[in-house]
Amino acid sequence: MLFLDLSKMLEEIEKEPSRLKMMTLASQILDKTNEKEVDVLIYLLLGQFGATYKEIDFGIAEKTIISALSKATGMDKEKIEKELRKLGDMGLVGEQIISGKVQRSLFSKKLIVAEVYSSFEKLAKMAGKGSIDDKTNILVQMINNASPIEAKYIIRIAQKNMRLGLANSTIMDSLSLKFLKDYKENNIEEFEDLKKDYGEDVERYLRYKFKEKIESKYNIYPDLGSIAKKLFEKGSNGLRDIGITPFVPVMPALAERLPSIGKIIEKLGKSIVEPKFDGFRLQCHYDGKNVKLFTRNLEDMSEIFPDAVETIKKCVKKYPIIFECEAIGYNEKEDKYYPFQVTMKRKRKYDISGVSKQIPLRLVVFDIMYLKGGLIDKPLLERKKILESAMSPNKNLIFPENIYSDDVPRIQKFFERVLGEGNEGIMLKDPNSVYTAGARKFAWVKYKQSYSSKAKDTLDLLVMGYFSGKGQRSKFGIGALLVGSYNEKENRYESIAKLGSGLTEENLENLQKALTEIKEKEQPKEYVSGINPHVWVRPKYVVEVLYDEITKSPTHMCAKEEIGGLALRFPRLIKIRSDKNKGQVSTTKEVLGMFKLQ
Repeated sequence: MLFLDLSKMLEEIEKEPSRLKMMTLASQILDKTNEKEVDVLIYLLLGQFGATYKEIDFGIAEKTIISALSKATGMDKEKIEKELRKLGDMGLVGEQIISGKVQRSLFSKKLIVAEVYSSFEKLAKMAGKGSIDDKTNILVQMINNASPIEAKYIIRIAQKNMRLGLANSTIMDSLSLKFLKDYKENNIEEFEDLKKDYGEDVERYLRYKFKEKIESKYNIYPDLGSIAKKLFEKGSNGLRDIGITPFVPVMPALAERLPSIGKIIEKLGKSIVEPKFDGFRLQCHYDGKNVKLFTRNLEDMSEIFPDAVETIKKCVKKYPIIFECEAIGYNEKEDKYYPFQVTMKRKRKYDISGVSKQIPLRLVVFDIMYLKGGLIDKPLLERKKILESAMSPNKNLIFPENIYSDDVPRIQKFFERVLGEGNEGIMLKDPNSVYTAGARKFAWVKYKQSYSSKAKDTLDLLVMGYFSGKGQRSKFGIGALLVGSYNEKENRYESIAKLGSGLTEENLENLQKALTEIKEKEQPKEYVSGINPHVWVRPKYVVEVLYDEITKSPTHMCAKEEIGGLALRFPRLIKIRSDKNKGQVSTTKEVLGMFKLQ
């Protein structure tokens, strides 16, 4: 596909506010590609470079793009910077400057999507002395061959910010739309059965069912480019080739929440009850030689946690294996766990050896998904037995203490003791439940400590923007955050609170550095908010927020369509969740459910 054709279609998507129309436009793009380049196309539509768990870092700073644009056009860097301050989008700056060129380069050639992607792959591998100049030259070459609209998207690719508002769910919708006819032909009996119940709506419902199957495959193999490639090669039956694979992370199962232990037991019955630890949730892959450690947002932490790697090699006896654990900083002399804020220091990418000696990790192993084959469809009790047979615990790798009970007073005593040991709370798990990858179902339910007599729980919310600081906070430029929940149905983030309490100087300093890099001049397409912050930011950072109550709100947009709007009463920051990404934010559906439980 010509990159110019793709750029024109991306422009249509960018201007389109309707999610359904965006899905149709994305499907039209898929109609014009083939199995050789569809994976590349999917990554570009999502504004990423490769699968989420192995996404490539270009290492391109804004000043490198400015330098490349200056070399390609002859315009002074100062003028480019002035245009950037005015437009607030480097892509628009590039489009405008290229539009002003009298003529394209004498030896310019038409850009092909696969070749553009290949150029960025080459660029990403460059490192060391002189690499900045080499990266700049590759960008110059692409910009010299680009039309104005192509230049806009080349620059946005370089910044990994396509501004399209497309999410995984929209791409899955587009794939299900494209291959619906093939799926129908391969599942004619299912279609006829559904037709009896749904009549004229049968095709819409069948597409929904097909999308669910695509999503279930994504949850065990989170690479939409590869999944699309399989569909293009083999049609809807290509999904059968996709299964749990060592060194490809599985999307973690998610816990529900209920207001009391009694309510949980009513829902689950007799449950396995374990401590809820306050550390890093890690997914561990081991084949007898190599170890990969993935966080809950699929970030590879293998090099940052060398002590955890060595522990796994010493303790795990059967493989290839994929299992889950909580990694917690452990003070062996005092026989106690460090607080989350201390454990978080292990995420540093410098002085790894020194920090690992200072804050060693203990792995608390609690579930298994794979051992010489997939296990997620087996009941939890059986998975636990398989897990325990696969490894020999020691002081650095343990299985969590647990009780098996439906006795509420007994569970309450266990909960109180767990809190006294410095843990967050407890997890209650249905012993007969399968592992629901990427899904939030009533198989696991968490029950956390109440932080005050009124406090209900905490929410993980997206930072949508920030308000300027006053008084002592003026030096940080941040006085409060605008935070929101995620509406899965509409693929948008909805404002729920203005968050000012709980922001320490350390938090403000960290947020100032992080948020300055992702500032947006305009409100991002995927945001809805009843109030405007002084500065909008791209969807990236997640914070854990404690609140006293969820109340109806005419101002905030969370659940606006369902109930007229919801907001948090007395919200305060607990921590910045660097272990979570924008896809792991508390959902609007979840907030609405918690509101109804009050």
